[in-house]
Amino acid sequence: MGQGTLLRGGHGGEPRQVHFPGRRRREDENGKGGDIKYLGDFAGQCRYAYDKIKRALAANGATFNDVVKIVTYVTDIRYQADVGRCRSEAFAGAPPPAHTLLNIVQLAWPGMLVEVDVTAATAAK
Repeated sequence: MGQGTLLRGGHGGEPRQVHFPGRRRREDENGKGGDIKYLGDFAGQCRYAYDKIKRALAANGATFNDVVKIVTYVTDIRYQADVGRCRSEAFAGAPPPAHTLLNIVQLAWPGMLVEVDVTAATAAK
Protein backbone atom coordinates (compact mmCIF):
# COMPACT_ATOMS: atom_id res chain seq x y z
CA MET A 1 0.00 0.00 0.00
CA GLY A 2 1.31 3.44 -0.90
CA GLN A 3 1.93 5.87 1.92
CA GLY A 4 0.31 8.90 0.33
CA THR A 5 1.70 11.89 -1.49
CA LEU A 6 3.49 14.28 0.82
CA LEU A 7 3.61 17.98 0.03
CA ARG A 8 5.83 19.62 2.59
CA GLY A 9 4.93 23.02 3.90
CA GLY A 10 7.28 25.93 3.98
CA HIS A 11 9.97 26.50 6.57
CA GLY A 12 9.30 27.58 10.12
CA GLY A 13 6.88 24.85 11.18
CA GLU A 14 4.21 25.50 8.57
CA PRO A 15 1.78 22.60 8.17
CA ARG A 16 2.48 19.91 5.62
CA GLN A 17 -0.20 18.36 3.44
CA VAL A 18 -0.51 14.66 2.73
CA HIS A 19 -2.91 13.37 0.05
CA PHE A 20 -4.34 9.86 0.39
CA PRO A 21 -6.40 8.18 -2.29
CA GLY A 22 -8.55 5.46 -0.78
CA ARG A 23 -7.84 3.15 -3.70
CA ARG A 24 -4.59 2.99 -5.56
CA ARG A 25 -2.83 0.69 -7.98
CA ARG A 26 -5.01 -2.24 -7.12
CA GLU A 27 -8.26 -2.68 -5.29
CA ASP A 28 -7.28 -5.67 -3.12
CA GLU A 29 -3.77 -4.99 -1.78
CA ASN A 30 -3.22 -8.74 -1.39
CA GLY A 31 -4.39 -9.60 -4.90
CA LYS A 32 -3.51 -8.53 -8.40
CA GLY A 33 -4.69 -5.34 -10.08
CA GLY A 34 -8.41 -5.45 -10.72
CA ASP A 35 -9.23 -7.90 -7.94
CA ILE A 36 -12.20 -6.24 -6.28
CA LYS A 37 -12.58 -6.77 -2.57
CA TYR A 38 -16.24 -6.73 -1.44
CA LEU A 39 -17.55 -7.04 -5.00
CA GLY A 40 -21.14 -5.74 -5.13
CA ASP A 41 -20.98 -4.59 -1.47
CA PHE A 42 -20.91 -0.79 -1.34
CA ALA A 43 -20.60 -0.58 2.47
CA GLY A 44 -17.76 -3.12 2.46
CA GLN A 45 -15.86 -1.23 -0.24
CA CYS A 46 -16.38 2.07 1.56
CA ARG A 47 -15.19 0.71 4.92
CA TYR A 48 -12.18 -0.87 3.18
CA ALA A 49 -11.27 2.48 1.58
CA TYR A 50 -11.38 4.27 4.94
CA ASP A 51 -9.39 1.46 6.56
CA LYS A 52 -6.65 1.86 3.94
CA ILE A 53 -6.68 5.62 4.50
CA LYS A 54 -6.46 5.17 8.28
CA ARG A 55 -3.38 2.97 7.89
CA ALA A 56 -1.75 5.40 5.43
CA LEU A 57 -2.46 8.32 7.78
CA ALA A 58 -0.86 6.42 10.68
CA ALA A 59 2.20 5.64 8.56
CA ASN A 60 2.60 9.41 8.11
CA GLY A 61 2.05 10.31 11.77
CA ALA A 62 -1.51 11.50 11.17
CA THR A 63 -5.05 10.50 12.14
CA PHE A 64 -8.54 11.27 10.87
CA ASN A 65 -8.38 14.37 13.11
CA ASP A 66 -5.80 15.75 10.66
CA VAL A 67 -8.02 15.30 7.59
CA VAL A 68 -9.07 18.66 6.14
CA LYS A 69 -10.85 17.57 2.94
CA ILE A 70 -12.58 14.49 1.53
CA VAL A 71 -13.66 13.77 -2.03
CA THR A 72 -15.81 10.68 -2.53
CA TYR A 73 -16.52 9.25 -5.98
CA VAL A 74 -19.49 6.90 -6.40
CA THR A 75 -20.82 5.10 -9.47
CA ASP A 76 -24.43 5.39 -8.30
CA ILE A 77 -25.80 8.45 -6.49
CA ARG A 78 -28.28 6.21 -4.69
CA TYR A 79 -25.36 5.38 -2.35
CA GLN A 80 -25.32 8.95 -1.02
CA ALA A 81 -26.81 8.02 2.38
CA ASP A 82 -24.42 5.06 2.63
CA VAL A 83 -21.49 7.42 2.01
CA GLY A 84 -22.59 9.54 4.96
CA ARG A 85 -22.92 6.53 7.26
CA CYS A 86 -19.53 5.16 6.21
CA ARG A 87 -17.81 8.52 6.68
CA SER A 88 -19.43 9.00 10.10
CA GLU A 89 -18.31 5.52 11.13
CA ALA A 90 -14.72 6.25 10.05
CA PHE A 91 -14.66 9.55 11.93
CA ALA A 92 -16.17 7.86 15.02
CA GLY A 93 -18.88 10.50 15.45
CA ALA A 94 -16.51 13.49 15.27
CA PRO A 95 -17.51 16.17 12.76
CA PRO A 96 -15.91 15.32 9.41
CA PRO A 97 -14.12 17.98 7.36
CA ALA A 98 -15.28 19.53 4.09
CA HIS A 99 -16.63 16.85 1.78
CA THR A 100 -17.40 16.66 -1.93
CA LEU A 101 -19.47 13.81 -3.35
CA LEU A 102 -19.17 13.14 -7.08
CA ASN A 103 -21.24 10.70 -9.12
CA ILE A 104 -19.19 9.29 -12.00
CA VAL A 105 -19.74 6.66 -14.68
CA GLN A 106 -16.95 4.25 -13.71
CA LEU A 107 -13.91 4.00 -11.46
CA ALA A 108 -10.51 2.48 -12.27
CA TRP A 109 -11.67 -1.15 -12.23
CA PRO A 110 -15.06 -2.56 -13.21
CA GLY A 111 -16.86 -3.49 -10.01
CA MET A 112 -15.46 -0.63 -7.94
CA LEU A 113 -18.39 1.27 -6.45
CA VAL A 114 -16.61 3.95 -4.40
CA GLU A 115 -13.29 5.76 -4.13
CA VAL A 116 -12.36 8.12 -1.31
CA ASP A 117 -9.55 10.68 -1.50
CA VAL A 118 -8.51 12.67 1.56
CA THR A 119 -6.13 15.52 2.24
CA ALA A 120 -4.57 15.78 5.68
CA ALA A 121 -2.58 18.63 7.19
CA THR A 122 -0.09 17.96 9.98
CA ALA A 123 2.62 19.93 11.70
CA ALA A 124 5.88 20.08 9.76
CA LYS A 125 8.59 17.79 11.04
